[in-house]
Amino acid sequence: MMRHFSVTRHWNRGFRQARTICTTDWAMRASGQSSIGLISPGRMKVARRSFAGFTLIELLVVIAIIAILAAILFPVFSMARQKANMVSCLNNLKQLGGAFVMYANDNDGRYPSAQGPAGHVEINWCGSLGPSMWVYPERGQIWPYVKAIKVYGCPVDKNQVAPAIVYLPSGITSSRQYPLSYSMNNTISRGKPDGMAIRQPSQFMLLIHEARQIPGVHSDRELAGINDGVFVPQPLYDRDIPSRVHYEGTTLLYLDSHARYGSYNELKKEKDSRMWAPDDYVF
Repeated sequence: MMRHFSVTRHWNRGFRQARTICTTDWAMRASGQSSIGLISPGRMKVARRSFAGFTLIELLVVIAIIAILAAILFPVFSMARQKANMVSCLNNLKQLGGAFVMYANDNDGRYPSAQGPAGHVEINWCGSLGPSMWVYPERGQIWPYVKAIKVYGCPVDKNQVAPAIVYLPSGITSSRQYPLSYSMNNTISRGKPDGMAIRQPSQFMLLIHEARQIPGVHSDRELAGINDGVFVPQPLYDRDIPSRVHYEGTTLLYLDSHARYGSYNELKKEKDSRMWAPDDYVF
């Protein structure tokens, strides 16, 4: 009986020692200390303290740093996004310009029509049904050379209301779905540039990005922005004017097929000086 009790006592003692060693080893590993040998109760307390959470002051400091970084970086990200949208817009204009050239090559040098069915029997360059009506790019004259609806719209106009589009077709619930961002210079409609009195093709606007809405110009929503894919560059005519859709200006494509960004004041000056109309054109 005594022998059995002695064995049991030794077994319990060994179990307690093993448990103490395992607990100590885990604490030392968690605190990054060596697990060789035993550690004192004092060192165990240090290990336990290392698992304590942040104090309120430390959390506030971290939050303040994050807020400062956000205030610095968010405007940078916003500007980068605007720049990317403008680059995409310029690429769209260049693709559309290439389609105009191919159309002219296949039509004896004659450019597409700017006006829609309201003024002519033929469909126009972008498939517009007329002023303030819907547009169907796949029906337009240059569609065979483009075949991508997204090229007709700038990313900044996606899901933006187009107040000038007042006649919505069946199945369309909002002018936010209007797929067109660009308008064609009306003075070159169905014309042959080689036979027109154009002073400088590099300064003669062919396509321009018109804003969805031009605030402060007209109370009449029909005159508030893009409405048919046609731009009338008549000097001092305020129904069709350059927009401030990109920064403080807009993008445009010239007759020589180069695209660029221009400020509102710069483009307004070009328009009013008749750079965008043939010398012999009568408005």
